[in-house]
Amino acid sequence: MLRPAPPGTDRLTEREREVLGLVAAGLSNDDIAKQLHVSPHTAKTHVNRIMTKLGTRDRAQPVVVAYQMGFTRSWNGHGRCAGRDHVKRTRLRTAEDSG
Repeated sequence: MLRPAPPGTDRLTEREREVLGLVAAGLSNDDIAKQLHVSPHTAKTHVNRIMTKLGTRDRAQPVVVAYQMGFTRSWNGHGRCAGRDHVKRTRLRTAEDSG
């Protein structure tokens, strides 16, 4: 049985979902920037927008949401995340999706 999605997750863009997976994998903003080929400022902006949409106050809270949703990735330590396209293929399930 799926849990209802936490408030705000249905408003995340595909890119924000991808960034959420990277945050949950423990990547810093600089690592996220390298992984996505964007500037560190852009990575930070994505993280801040995720936090705003989820109504969270610190970086740890979106990680909790990602784990609750089964939305995590493994950092392989070689500059890439295992299953690079996993987040693009995976969508957070909302209560409406499961109902």
